[in-house]
Order: sequence, then structure tokens, then C-alpha cells
Amino acid sequence: MIAKLAVVAAALVLASTAYADDGKPSGVLPGVLFGPKLALIAVPTPGVGLEVKQSGAGLFGASVDFGYLPLIAVGGQGKAKIGFTNLSATARVFPSRGSFFLGAAVGSRKFTAKATDSATGEAAKAEVTSVYVAPELGWRWVWESGFFMGTDLGWQIVLSHKSTFDLPATANAQDVKDVQDAADKVGKVGLPILGLVQLGWFF
Repeated sequence: MIAKLAVVAAALVLASTAYADDGKPSGVLPGVLFGPKLALIAVPTPGVGLEVKQSGAGLFGASVDFGYLPLIAVGGQGKAKIGFTNLSATARVFPSRGSFFLGAAVGSRKFTAKATDSATGEAAKAEVTSVYVAPELGWRWVWESGFFMGTDLGWQIVLSHKSTFDLPATANAQDVKDVQDAADKVGKVGLPILGLVQLGWFF
């Protein structure tokens, strides 16, 4: 689903180049700017991405973004760890053909939690994957050199979620239910999208 949206968004950018091709040309595809991006200060996670935008005072843009939080220890004993990944594709429209845009993203995120019982050595693991859509707004400021900065604001609206568990055979029914209930809450909850400091370079 994400791959299909990325292809459609890229096709829109390519199809729209006839309407505004007076800006900095791309070295590969005339009328289209593309390049890497770093989200340095961002929620839920920092990340990397590939950004595409119609050159000049263009109307359309798109991006594919990946955010990653490696498993980190939580709690005093460091026996529990949590991690997070997020993959999304976003289509953007610049209604005034300036820096301000309105957009919509579709993505998949995954929370991972692991814990080890210090007394028995038994390990437990849970993964919660959610598919979401997210309305967005923001700004892209592009310099003649190709350097750009951006800010994104949005909210994830969960469409579906799935949980998988790897629990010890000795876990009692109440503990299993508690873990499942907690995973269900995490899977359903919406999260903000705050890309406060993003830097990139268009070619």
C-alpha cells in the first residue's frame, strides 16, 4: 500500500512538470527536484527520507520517510527494552505555489517491547504494528543551491493494528491478558507527527 502511494505521488509530480518548469532544473529529470532528507528533531522519531518536488513554483511534492528508534533499556534494572520503527509515504500540494503545503500520509509503525525476568531468566516479547493515515501541513523552504529546510505537523489516525506475542509458557492467564490489553491500547492510539527540524538537498 505504501509503495503504491509512493508511485502515484511520484507520477503526479512528473505529470505536473508542464505547468511549472521555470525553477532550478534537476540534473536527471527535467522539472523535478529530488534528494535526501534528515529529520533531526522529530516526533515520534528522528529519521531519513527521500523528498521529491516539482521545480520552480511547483504545485506537487512527495516523500518516503523512515524513522527508527533502536531497542533501548527502560527501568532501573535494564531488563526491559522498547523500540519503534515507522515507514510512511506522503503526497503534498503547495496551494499557493510557495513554501506552505497541505499533505496526506499513509504509513506503518511498529512498537517492540522485550523483557527478561531476572529471577528465572524467562523472556517475553510483544510487537504491535499499526497502519495509519495522517493529514499534514507544513512548510518547505528551498534555496537556489538546492538546500532545503522543512517543518511538518500532522496526526496519525490508525486504520488497523495487529499484535504478536512471544510469552513464556509459565505465564498465567491474567498476565497474558494484561499484556494483550496493553498492546491493544498501543495499537489504537493516534500519535502526533512533528517534524520540527528537517534538512535536505535537492538535485
